[in-house]
Amino acid sequence: MDNFVRKVKSYICRERLLDPGDKVLIGVSGGADSMALLLALHALEEELSISCGAMHVVHGIRGKEAREDAEFVEECCGKMQVPFYLRSFDVPAFAKENKMTEEEAGRVLRYKAFESCAREEGYTKTAVAHHQEDNTETMLFQLLRGSGPAGAGGIPPKRGSIIRPLLWATREEIESFLSENGVSWRTDSTNLQADYSRNRIRQQVLPLLESIQPGASAHLARSAGYFREADRYLARQAQKEEAGIFHKEGRSLLLDCQALDALPEVLRRYVLMDAMEKACGHRKDLTQRHISALDGLAGKPAGSRADLPYGMTAVKEYGSIRLFQGSLQDLKEAALRKEILEKAACFNGKEKFSAAKGVGMPPDAEGPGQDLLPESEGREMLAEMAGQGQKLAYIYTESMLPFRLHASLLPREQLTDSAINKEEMYTKYLDYDKITGSLSLRTRREGDYFILDAQGHRKKLKRWFSDSRIPAWKRDEVPIVADERHVVWIVGGRIGFDCRVTKRTSRVLKLEVLEEEQKK
Repeated sequence: MDNFVRKVKSYICRERLLDPGDKVLIGVSGGADSMALLLALHALEEELSISCGAMHVVHGIRGKEAREDAEFVEECCGKMQVPFYLRSFDVPAFAKENKMTEEEAGRVLRYKAFESCAREEGYTKTAVAHHQEDNTETMLFQLLRGSGPAGAGGIPPKRGSIIRPLLWATREEIESFLSENGVSWRTDSTNLQADYSRNRIRQQVLPLLESIQPGASAHLARSAGYFREADRYLARQAQKEEAGIFHKEGRSLLLDCQALDALPEVLRRYVLMDAMEKACGHRKDLTQRHISALDGLAGKPAGSRADLPYGMTAVKEYGSIRLFQGSLQDLKEAALRKEILEKAACFNGKEKFSAAKGVGMPPDAEGPGQDLLPESEGREMLAEMAGQGQKLAYIYTESMLPFRLHASLLPREQLTDSAINKEEMYTKYLDYDKITGSLSLRTRREGDYFILDAQGHRKKLKRWFSDSRIPAWKRDEVPIVADERHVVWIVGGRIGFDCRVTKRTSRVLKLEVLEEEQKK
């Protein structure tokens, strides 16, 4: 067996790139590296119990030269009896449409072509011909962009079904192998241009480094391996910490600032990268700059925000950072919630329906309580209830925040002090006779207040939200029960002092908020 082929086999086994029975689709441009990969894997088919096919991609850039490359690869595959597949794209048009460089557009379209061909033809692995210098170029390019250990690790030997069996080989070894076996190759003229960043590194930077330190490319490639090992270790350590740092809450991820701050900086960056990946679904093009923007929110005041790639938004709350995909307005959906609440069916307690007044209670109504049906049926029900002099109960149903409010008017003697004083978030007892107007269930408005103490001191609802550390975006979602601007109950929170039940109370208004699933 040729020494080069033996090294390819050794690398495949060491990195566990292939399994017996794999069908391998080889990306073959016609250049020296891809021709060496085709020749080596074809030679190993029987020994590794694999089968190979080759695919060539025409990028629509080099005209006649590109067509000749495709014909050359097809002819070589025919001689080797390797199945050949051809895909063509207009890379310049795709790059312009998607606002990216032609280099990046070509890479995106190539991998899309590999994926679709492998799926259609039943290939289990796709082999591409990156070699040692490619790895070094990538490492330097990432370092120049300020990358951490992940980027400094260069090109991984495998990622998903993509494998790279030639990462160990130098360009010189590849060309020697082809020459010894009488195999020619094509030279892509764009590789000779210094327009692309990676080409400049290849043509100008690497030769300079080799003149300073012979073997620089091999040394850097070896360092990339160390960085990859460090990256894998740090990623595992970060995953162990994440359960105590962030959790999903609805459409958002909530990150605990104190727990983040307790982490070593390097682990914190890994955790933040994982959080962004979970929020948007991938991590491509997420950089250290974005990690720093997210991390910087931890020390900023509540309400500070950062706009991140893929439509992600991060907002600082009290002691935490909320990360989600979409705009702040998307998350709030306040306008929709307000509109539905304001339009909810209501009754003013004087045998008259009023959509503006809200929930009312006829003065002499006592009984077990009833639920009002949704608005489409609520108007007729209200008219009937008004004629019978019954008290009102109310239902609010909305897909994003479903609940119902049930109101009952009860004699004071039916209730024990322990029942009235029990701390419950969604059941409250009020002194009915201290409510002078009509109650409405709604969200906050400018000027809302509640009575704070026995002296009648007022506290603005806005100040209560701030003192209670309710995030600004969430304040429009909090339902309240109010008489005009006078708040009697912040649902899920406190009631006004002036409406509390005392020993002198004769009639008690019981309000219950129930989840929609409990409604029968």
